[in-house]
Amino acid sequence: MPSPDSRALLHFASKNALDIAGLGDKLVDLLLFKNLVHIPTDLYRLTSMDLERLPRLGKKSALNLATALEKSKTAPLWRFIHALGIRHVGEHTSQILADHFPSLTALSQAPREKLTTLNEIGPEVAGALIDYFHDPLNKNFLADLTGDELKIKPTPPKTTPSSLLTDRKFVLTGALTHFTRTEVKARLAALGAHVLNTVSQETDYVVAGEGAGGKLTRALSLSIPILSETDFLQLIQRVQK
Repeated sequence: MPSPDSRALLHFASKNALDIAGLGDKLVDLLLFKNLVHIPTDLYRLTSMDLERLPRLGKKSALNLATALEKSKTAPLWRFIHALGIRHVGEHTSQILADHFPSLTALSQAPREKLTTLNEIGPEVAGALIDYFHDPLNKNFLADLTGDELKIKPTPPKTTPSSLLTDRKFVLTGALTHFTRTEVKARLAALGAHVLNTVSQETDYVVAGEGAGGKLTRALSLSIPILSETDFLQLIQRVQK
């Protein structure tokens, strides 16, 4: 079972966070054992000599890791938010936040009332964000981290063309066989639509795969249009014509 330090470091470096290639669990454990790192900020203070001295790493692997660390300094904002490991804030939520705030500073200063106006950001997520950014230890950590020459890329303004699905709200339920959920979300986002987690009277469509359950029942009770995967594809094709 990894220690809390190693979990934080591994999450920070993971593919869907800052994507620091080559920084796996064995290397993290070794860096901790050698007292070279304890928290993510320490990663950016590692020298080439530190890395080359590590057993079984080798000069080439040390160079590759140094390159990956340097590359991670210019990560997009959503990756940086996700890397922080804030409770209830995963990859998808990080992307939503990065779409609405131009910088980490703007996000850290956002009041609870503004956060809860965003799609899919409920009181629980907003509370976790407020708690994180108001914690003195986290404030010091972020000041230290962003002082290590990190250049966080802001999310570029969306230029989604107007379409018949702009601002339409979709909910996905059941097992999809022809598309992954990531593919469906990407297609809808490209057309200006939103994918939500829960069915409500504001939902415009429910895409139902095999084994759809409570969300489908809820949609039927509210007379919300139900789309099979074939219906969904036909809808997308009509809109894109």
